[in-house]
Amino acid sequence: QGAQEDVRHRAWAAEATREPLAPSLMGLQNWRGQRDEPNADHGFGNMPGYASNATDTAEALLALHAVDVVDLLRVEPAVRQLLALRVGPGWSASQSTPDVPTTALAVRALAAWRGISGITPADPALAWLAAQWPNGPVHTYSRLYAALIADAIASVAALTPEDVDALRIAGLNGRWGSLQADAAAARALLAARPNWVLHSMRPSAVRPIRG
Repeated sequence: QGAQEDVRHRAWAAEATREPLAPSLMGLQNWRGQRDEPNADHGFGNMPGYASNATDTAEALLALHAVDVVDLLRVEPAVRQLLALRVGPGWSASQSTPDVPTTALAVRALAAWRGISGITPADPALAWLAAQWPNGPVHTYSRLYAALIADAIASVAALTPEDVDALRIAGLNGRWGSLQADAAAARALLAARPNWVLHSMRPSAVRPIRG
């Protein structure tokens, strides 16, 4: 579990700073080997032999995209499986009710492979995520959700100025409460305001995750 988390943390940091990752760093050096084969339904589970789920399938697709693995014979079926795992307007870690973290992750994965997934700003998942935007007092939980929602929407559509302001307000001194949230916020802000963010928000948002 610790090794898996380390790979995820490095992936989040690299995405936020736009630094490329080698396949070996992502743990994908054996992608063509039997150990890392997808399941029979073409999705991915937490470990070999585990049932496919939306979280791991989306993470696998993002990892493959990050290291420029263009193996459409494997990627396309995995994208289709992720779409098949949709629950209502979004995705769920428990395959029951849509939740923000899983839906945001799935949207980002589909956006990374949009040529296959066909995701557009009109996808119901984006409207559902926008409706989950946290209101009320700012705390760690709401900062994480604001970052994840903004990141997912920005991967498919342009953030509005109001969205950008709300995301900035959710961050305290350029931090959103966790490594995952900082990386998500940095990606969203870079997508929305590349020049402005690079000079003002990016250093404080990225520094904590670069160690």
